[in-house]
Amino acid sequence: MNESVQILHVGLHKTGTTFLQKNLFRQCEFNYHGLHGEPDWLSRREVWFEFLVGNCDQPPEVCDRFIFSDESVLLRAGGIEGAELLGRRIGKAFENPKILITIRNPFELLESTYFQSLRVRCLAMGMETFRELHECDVRFMQFEEWLGRMIASQQVSLMGLLNYQLLKRQLGVGVGIENVIMLPLEALKEQPGKYTTLLGAVGFNAEHVERLVNLPKENSTRQSRLRKERQSFSILGRKLSSSRYSLPIRGLTSLPGLRPMFERLLYSSGVARHLDSSKWGQDIQLPAYDWRSLN
Repeated sequence: MNESVQILHVGLHKTGTTFLQKNLFRQCEFNYHGLHGEPDWLSRREVWFEFLVGNCDQPPEVCDRFIFSDESVLLRAGGIEGAELLGRRIGKAFENPKILITIRNPFELLESTYFQSLRVRCLAMGMETFRELHECDVRFMQFEEWLGRMIASQQVSLMGLLNYQLLKRQLGVGVGIENVIMLPLEALKEQPGKYTTLLGAVGFNAEHVERLVNLPKENSTRQSRLRKERQSFSILGRKLSSSRYSLPIRGLTSLPGLRPMFERLLYSSGVARHLDSSKWGQDIQLPAYDWRSLN
């Protein structure tokens, strides 16, 4: 193992990041800077952001072996459009950097983020079910409306979600593509051995990683109930999982200015080979997500 290694985990949300931060990053042999780690992290967070995505060229003072983790970095960097610059800044500042990106099926990620927003509303309003929220909350949004507003406010970078390979190449310009490791959530569930191998390639101790994949999953009673309800509650009048390999865009164009932005994202991501006006009333079919081919 290289004595000098710097691991920077820069995204994405809803990909098992909290699980890693609590159970690996703050437990391993590296000095950890990030969420669920340092008690004063929120006060130090902006110093890191100013270096990674801001105007400061001087990195925070750290030792030769550390791990940094904050899943908001890619979002703050501008998603895939800012990935190359982010990779260059990291490559210039550190001797042996490894960029870690936690990922999952992009449509499951969007679905999970949507249901998380509903879950937060349920907990805040003291409601027990999504259906109760649907019936009583005037701010309730259907999936298409929620996704459209997220894209319009640039809180969702679809280009990165729809083309992980391009995201990896962009980050690799600054650090070398071999030093950008994509860590799929699916590997933890389906092939724990692959998950441990990928974390070992980043530089983690095998003993820590082995303990990680054998941890029991913890859930609060209410969150567990909401998660179970999610499996049968269809916001769109159909199971959201049925759109796993297609992007539901009906209704998205009702928001002013959204259509050209959405069209540009699709073309730039390289996954929409043909898109004309007649397609806006349909789902856009996208290539199947194959996490096994990303590393």
